[in-house]
Amino acid sequence: MKAMTSATPEPTELANPVFGDHFRSTSAPATHELGAGLVLETIGMSIAASEGTLNFGIIYGIALRRNPRRAHLLVSKVLGKHYPQSPAIIEAAARVLALRVHAELSSGATPDVRELLTRELVEALRAPLMRHKLSHIDLRDVGTGAVVVGFAEAATALGACVASALGAYYVSSTRYPGPTSPSYGAFEEEHSHASAHHLTPRDRQTLDDTSATVILVDDELTTGKTIINTIRMLHATATHAAYIVATLADLRDAGSRTALDEVASELGVTIRVVALFDGELTVPDSAVASAQPLLTRLLRTEREVSGGDAAVTVISYPHAAPHPRDGIRTFDELNVIAETLTGQLAGIGTGNTLVLGVEEDMFLPLRVASLLEERSVDPVVFGATTRSPAFAHDHPDYGILDRLDYTVPEVPGDTARRFAYNLGHTYDSVVIITASAADTGKLAATATSLLDALSQRTKNIVIMEAAAPVKRLGEPLTGPVFGSYKPEDVSWLLKDLSDVVLETNLEDREVAVQNGSHYAESLPLEYQPSAEYQSLFDESLNATRDALAFHVAVVAEQIYHLREGNPVLLSLARAGTPIGVLIRRYLHAAYGIDTPHYALSIVRGRGIDANALTYVSEHHDPRLVMFVDGWTGKGAIVRELTDALKDYENATGVRFRPELAVLADPGSCVSVYGTREDYLIPSAGLNSTVSGLVSRTVLNEHLIGPDDFHGAKFYREFTDVDVSNFFVDTVSTLFTAELIARARFANSRRHGEEPNWSGWKAVERISTEYGINNVNLVKPGVGETTRVLLRRVPWKILVRPDAGASIAHIRLLAAGRGVPIEPVDGLPFMAVGLIHPQLSPGATGFDGRKAS
Repeated sequence: MKAMTSATPEPTELANPVFGDHFRSTSAPATHELGAGLVLETIGMSIAASEGTLNFGIIYGIALRRNPRRAHLLVSKVLGKHYPQSPAIIEAAARVLALRVHAELSSGATPDVRELLTRELVEALRAPLMRHKLSHIDLRDVGTGAVVVGFAEAATALGACVASALGAYYVSSTRYPGPTSPSYGAFEEEHSHASAHHLTPRDRQTLDDTSATVILVDDELTTGKTIINTIRMLHATATHAAYIVATLADLRDAGSRTALDEVASELGVTIRVVALFDGELTVPDSAVASAQPLLTRLLRTEREVSGGDAAVTVISYPHAAPHPRDGIRTFDELNVIAETLTGQLAGIGTGNTLVLGVEEDMFLPLRVASLLEERSVDPVVFGATTRSPAFAHDHPDYGILDRLDYTVPEVPGDTARRFAYNLGHTYDSVVIITASAADTGKLAATATSLLDALSQRTKNIVIMEAAAPVKRLGEPLTGPVFGSYKPEDVSWLLKDLSDVVLETNLEDREVAVQNGSHYAESLPLEYQPSAEYQSLFDESLNATRDALAFHVAVVAEQIYHLREGNPVLLSLARAGTPIGVLIRRYLHAAYGIDTPHYALSIVRGRGIDANALTYVSEHHDPRLVMFVDGWTGKGAIVRELTDALKDYENATGVRFRPELAVLADPGSCVSVYGTREDYLIPSAGLNSTVSGLVSRTVLNEHLIGPDDFHGAKFYREFTDVDVSNFFVDTVSTLFTAELIARARFANSRRHGEEPNWSGWKAVERISTEYGINNVNLVKPGVGETTRVLLRRVPWKILVRPDAGASIAHIRLLAAGRGVPIEPVDGLPFMAVGLIHPQLSPGATGFDGRKAS
């Protein structure tokens, strides 16, 4: 490692009040030339505490900073930024702050409880072993009506802790908006080293909700200018009635407090402030100039310290971790990921451990540090790197005892220098958790990197990198090259097998399937409807299109809100694809968004296309994905999807939510649905000619390699009878403002029933009663019964006596194939198709053959 600049003298064994008794200090014998008192005296500062507030020195130290706008730096001991601290203490401080916010939102936080938690926090700061006795109080009863905004970079984890404690939506500002990040607004932190802040939530609607109380969380409040700038920016977009400012230290003078009151009066809003420390910080205008002689003299003490050689271990973790700058509606998934990371760290190393966040990326590392601390007998602390330059001096009363300097690749408008403060002398392990593989690359990308600097403090660096294994995958297929849908309607994550002969007659195929060959190895001959049957399709579409449009709208509204206003649709090819196209069109009509929509393959008994999932995870946030299908019967695909996604997560570490949204759920198998009625969805009545001219999907080892998507065929020859776009155009023209309002009202009144799996239970009963003893040969519901008649060898059709015209097409198909229809009273579905269970054995597998 190359030599690094440091302000750190040789270590001694003196106690270090920053870290507690379990760490050695880097402090040399005290020279008493730069204690906190001298910082105040040198620049003419003073701090006056309000009555009844915490002692300032309990939660803050003071240092000098290198900033032309401000001479001092307040160094919080409970933030986990410039001052590594026990994760339990950091979270406890946030919990006390959240309790004070809770008291403003409701009457739930009694003075006795506030005093108890505050006393526990103070005791834990004075005696670190007390951290295990800190109380946990559930405050989540008020969070549904609140939006928490945390300020980058120091307060991103503090804000997340407060939001998590309250059960509120959370978004942090960022100084690193991505080129494709949605822009909600920007504001300035005028005194900061890097002053520009951006809000980039994926879910704009939550911040636009004017009924929500906005809670602004920052580590300190000195002039209030940043808060005023933020409130003006937010209020210009959505006129919220109430704001709460939550901060560790409210240090405003009388003029600044009056200025915030005047803004509240001007905008006609209420603005309340809560803090752990309340007082007044007085800083003269001459402070920056007064500090310069002392800074110049003490900067000469900096010297070169050689780096060591640390072993670096890189571990991949799910890059589905939600990021605060994108907005977080629930912390459940992030906490699951933190559990996964903590488990991955088991056995990596023992001894005292530093978990290090990188700049804005603090909350996930803090959660991991907290879990490690709970489970470790050795000390664990959390800290984070920063862009803020400050002066380090090794004195027990000074806020920054030491500093590590490092650099990152420089970008226009930004400095390359970064810092880590108060790390102490040595750690057995340092764990760094990055938000992306690109961020990991920055840790060692320069000659004076963070990894190089950390090698002064440890021999064991563990990097947990948000990345999944990368495969060389093809690009999605789109029309008109593949499929007849418009390119913007759907992208097919499939391999084109259009030139391969895969079709066999229904009888031979059924024999092979029942004797061990998998149904996905071949394709049935595509049924082409007669004129009479086609007219039934037209009649059913005309009869059901209004209900169909409404049910699409109902399920689309659920998807929009469940996926934070920015869903990614993955329809299960091919029955789910027309519904996915309609949901996408509805979301564009209702919200003006262009929702990504992919069609991918899932195969009963073989699982979902893992390569397709990998492609999606490399291009989108997996937590925003919603799987889509047309309908449910007994729920076999729901179970297949759940199992397949768990297998994928175990193999890659990437988690997709196992939720399936369907238009109709007569089997009561899902919680995201448009209706639970069993009725004819017109797209169930045809094959490829209503599904973009795409075949069923194929999974055949002779044709699909390890890096291929599952396959399918494009039946260009059926273009003249294709009604795919006619179907979706007919329904999507009904997405009017009136329908959108009806759907939203219906969802506001909807209390979705949890699945009871009545369809599966009915299928088991029917399988037994008819001596089939194989649930895979019982196909419940109008849609599944139709598919039996089109693709399989049916034995008989069970119908409900009151089904009437809703199964006219089933009666026509059954008559054409000579299949008996049996009325059954009390049938839970309109129709159930039974596949013949006693076909002759002897068939083998299917090999793809090139068409001649």
